[in-house]
Amino acid sequence: MLSNLEANYIAIQIIYFLDKYEYSPNSYFSHSVLVKMLDGKEVSVASLYRRLKNNINYVDDKLIEKINSHGCIFKKLSKNQTN
Repeated sequence: MLSNLEANYIAIQIIYFLDKYEYSPNSYFSHSVLVKMLDGKEVSVASLYRRLKNNINYVDDKLIEKINSHGCIFKKLSKNQTN
């Protein structure tokens, strides 16, 4: 489980990737793009996106809207009502 800070940091990194490349975070290309995490470890954008989807309830709504606004995001993210 991520903290709100970590979840929002991941969302911001995904937004940066989307703004810069306009590729889906699920694309083959995203596996080769690395992002430095708060703890200093480097993780691929594809891995970050999976973590984000699994912890979406901790992400700020405006960040989710920004991610969903990109045309390459076909399955829009939304918070789970059960959590």
